[in-house]
Amino acid sequence: LFSAVRAACPPLVRVNSALLNAGYRVSGVHSCPAAIKTDAPPQVVWDVVRVHVKEVGRSPRVAEGSAADRILSAEVATHVSFAEHPEADPESRRIKLVRYQINPEKNWGPKARHGTPRKQADAAAAEGTTKRKPGDAAAVETAAAAIEAVAVDAAECAAEAKKPRTD
Repeated sequence: LFSAVRAACPPLVRVNSALLNAGYRVSGVHSCPAAIKTDAPPQVVWDVVRVHVKEVGRSPRVAEGSAADRILSAEVATHVSFAEHPEADPESRRIKLVRYQINPEKNWGPKARHGTPRKQADAAAAEGTTKRKPGDAAAVETAAAAIEAVAVDAAECAAEAKKPRTD
């Protein structure tokens, strides 16, 4: 929000205090250290941004008639107090608990299942470099003969089905 109006983001405790002092709830977000979630309506959040920008000064990069100019020129409808609220800095942050733990190493996380990956097995089969047991060739020939017999039976059934019935 603050980047939309070309302003430096204040400390989160300051923004949290402003929202808590206005009577709304606020907490951190689990996925981003610089984000908050609140039940305050957008108008109140923008009022906090406007008051902060008035206190620190408007950036010269805000062009006249731009979206940032229109946001900052709107009237502030909410009483905003940046006085530090007791609940603005949660205890877990005060005692410095790890919130956003970094990965311990590159490519950390779930790995592939144990065994030969499917693509490698398919490539080895195509090259004929797979390890087969001595009796595998006979088993493959028997299976191929059984499949051929089923195909012949299916073809005969299809031919029988095409014959006209003479009942």
